[in-house]
Amino acid sequence: MGCTNVKAAASNEFAVSGSSASESSLHTVAQSRRDSGVGASPLTTAYGYIGPAEEVLQLVRVSRALTEISTARLSMMMTRAWRALLCSDRGGARAPTEELAFSLGDLPFDERCQKRWEIAILQAGSMVLRDDCAGALPLVISAMRHCLDESLANIARTICRYAYWKLGDLEQSMSVGIATASVPPTHLQKIATVLDLSLVAAVEMDQLRFSSSRVLADDAINLCEAGEGLALSAATLSGAIIGQLLYEEGSIDEAYGWLSQRLAQIRNSGSIESAVRAYPTLAKIAASRGERDAARLLLEEAEALGWRHGWTRLVAASLDGQIALLVERRAIRAANILLARLAALDHANGSAPNRGGGWISRYVVSARARVGVVSRASVSDVSALRQLHHEAVCRHDLYLAVQVSVRLIDALLAIGEQQDAACMLLRTLNLGADVGLHQTFVDSGPRVGKLMRQIHRGDFPGNAEARELLPYLRRLLPRPRGVPGFHGVKATCRLKVRGGTLSERECTILILMSQGMSNKQIARRLCITAETVKSHAKKLFVKLAAKNRTEAVARATHQGLIQASGAKLE
Repeated sequence: MGCTNVKAAASNEFAVSGSSASESSLHTVAQSRRDSGVGASPLTTAYGYIGPAEEVLQLVRVSRALTEISTARLSMMMTRAWRALLCSDRGGARAPTEELAFSLGDLPFDERCQKRWEIAILQAGSMVLRDDCAGALPLVISAMRHCLDESLANIARTICRYAYWKLGDLEQSMSVGIATASVPPTHLQKIATVLDLSLVAAVEMDQLRFSSSRVLADDAINLCEAGEGLALSAATLSGAIIGQLLYEEGSIDEAYGWLSQRLAQIRNSGSIESAVRAYPTLAKIAASRGERDAARLLLEEAEALGWRHGWTRLVAASLDGQIALLVERRAIRAANILLARLAALDHANGSAPNRGGGWISRYVVSARARVGVVSRASVSDVSALRQLHHEAVCRHDLYLAVQVSVRLIDALLAIGEQQDAACMLLRTLNLGADVGLHQTFVDSGPRVGKLMRQIHRGDFPGNAEARELLPYLRRLLPRPRGVPGFHGVKATCRLKVRGGTLSERECTILILMSQGMSNKQIARRLCITAETVKSHAKKLFVKLAAKNRTEAVARATHQGLIQASGAKLE
C-alpha cells in the first residue's frame, strides 16, 4: 500500500512538474505526500533539504520571477534600442543590440526566435547609421524572410532598400516591397512610411526627377509633423533633400534658411545621408556669397562630426569641399596637403570597403582633377573622370553624373580639348534643362562659364541643340544691366518692399501670378506642392499689404517689381 502511495505521489509530481500546473495544485501534491507518509529521504532530511514537490514549487516560483524580470528588462532594452534607432542615435542604437541577445534565454522558443530577428533588424539599422550597408544587408535579408511582425518587416524592407541603393544596386532596391500600413497604422509603421518616403525622394532626386522628389520629401515632413509622438528626426533626410532641391533651382536664400533651421537637428540626430547632403550645400551657398570663412567652418564642423561617428564618407565630402575653397583662392600647396589626407583616407578605407561604398574614391578623383586644372592638368585626370561618369550613369545616379560632367568639362578645357568639352556641355545642359537644374552650372567655374557664354553667343552655329538651349542658357548666365523686365530673380537675391523682404521664391511666384497662372500651375512649374505655393502667397500678401493675388500683382507693378504687362521668366 505504501509502495502504491509512493508511486501515485511520484507520478503526480512528474505530471505537475512537466506541465503548467498552478501553485495550488503543487500545494495539493505536497500535502498528499505528507498525508500519505511519503516525505523526504533520510539523507535530505538530515541535511535540511525540502521534499521534491516543495522543491518543484519553489523552482516554478523562482523561474516565474526570473522570467518576469527578464521579460521586463528585455522589453525595456528593446524600447530603448528602437527609440535610439528611430531617432538616428548612432551610439545609443548600437549599445542595446549588443546586450539584447543575452537576455532571451527564458523566453519560449517561438517568441525567442522572433525576438532574435527583431534584434537582427535593430543591428542592421545600427550598421546603416554607421554607413556599413554591406554588413547590414545579409542580416536584414534574413530577418525579412523570417520576421512575422508586419511592422518590423516594414522597417526591414526600408533598411534593405536603403542598403541596396547606397551599394549602387538600384534595380534590387526598387524590387524590395515598400512599407505597407495597417489600419490604424502602428507607430513603427508610421516611422517606416516616413523613412520610405525619404528614401524614394532621395532616389528620385539622384535620377533628376526633382518634381516627384520634392512631393515625396514634403509628404514625409508633413507626416512627421502631423503624427503624434513621431520624431521629427525621422525626416531629417527629407529636410536635407528639400534644401538641395531649393539650392539647385537657384533659390539660394530659401535653401540657406531651410537648411540652417535644420542643421542642429541633423547634427544631433540626423543620419549620415542627411549630413552629407546638408553640410556641403550650406558651404557652397556661403562660398557663393563670398563668405569663405563661414564655408570653411561648416566643412570643418562636418569633418569633426564625421570623425566622431566614424562616417568616413562625410569626412571625405568635407575634405573635398575644403579643397574646392583652397583651389578657388589658388592656395595650391594647402590644397595638395588636404588632397594627400583624402588619398590616405581612401587607402585606409580599402581595408574596410563596406564603409562608404566606394564614395571616398570618387571624392579623391574629383578633388585631384580640381587641383589639376589650376596647377598641372593631365590626361589621366580626364580618364579618371570619364570612368567616374560612366559608373554614375550605370548606377542611375544622374545627379552625380551631372556633377562629374561639370568637373570633366573643366578638365577638358584645361588640356585644350574645347570641342569635346563643348559637346559634353551641350549634352549635360540638355539633361539639366529638363528638370530646371540651375546652381550646378552657375557654380561651375570661370572656364565652364565662359564656354556657356560662347554657346549662347552662337559660336557653334551648326549645332541645332545649342539653339534649342538658348532660353535655358539665358537663365543660367548673369543678366546684363538695363535689360527690361523683372528686376533680377536670379541676379539679385532679395527685393526690399515696405512689408519686409521678398525671397527669390516669392519673387518668382509673384511673376507667375502676374502671368495668370493658378497655384497648381505654379506648383508644377516650380516642382513644389500647391500647399507650398499657398504658403508663399500668404507671405507675399502680408509683405505687399495685399488682400489677394490681383492686389499683390497691382502693388508689385506700382512699386516697379514687375512690368505692367506681366514679366516673363526666361
